[in-house]
Amino acid sequence: MTALVIADGDVVARGLVALLGDAGRAVVVAGPHLGLQVRNRTWDVAVVALADPVRSLDVVRRLAPVPCVVLHRTGRRADREAAWRAGAAAWVGLDVTAFALDGLLSAVEAGERVFSAAVPAARPLLGQSLSRRSDDPDPLTPREAEIVAMVVAGHTNKQIAHRLGLAEQTVKNHLVRTMDKAGVSSRVQLYGWAVSRSA
Repeated sequence: MTALVIADGDVVARGLVALLGDAGRAVVVAGPHLGLQVRNRTWDVAVVALADPVRSLDVVRRLAPVPCVVLHRTGRRADREAAWRAGAAAWVGLDVTAFALDGLLSAVEAGERVFSAAVPAARPLLGQSLSRRSDDPDPLTPREAEIVAMVVAGHTNKQIAHRLGLAEQTVKNHLVRTMDKAGVSSRVQLYGWAVSRSA
């Protein structure tokens, strides 16, 4: 998989390249002045991290049909809706965790569009919404939902165990049951499932 990174500054670009490189994706970096580079359609996904939402959406339109993940500095609903109309594949805050970004890119590469407030961080509401759904034949328990929310936030099993005062094996057991209920077989798939359920 090849990712294109478009960022305002060198620090942000280098950080994204490091994260994406660790995820096993080949990365091409382009500055804010793309010029003719946008005509290259060989990328599987583009990550756009520009301060100006208008410029970000212009890049999304110019790169089509390459799926674009827009990392934003604002949470304005109008900007999110504009990104959706422009054809962005995802809209997520710059505070997204490395694990969540990797899962998000995998979902986008699979053709999904993710515009959920739950993506940047696992707020308490995510866990609550997962445990309160009435349409599930086998709903998550409050503890399972809490652990899923922490997985979405990018925490490891060890970190989850420490924060919740549980044994690491207990966390693993909860995750196995949760994945079975969700019909998924990996943390990345669980992430996508959780985000889609809470959107």
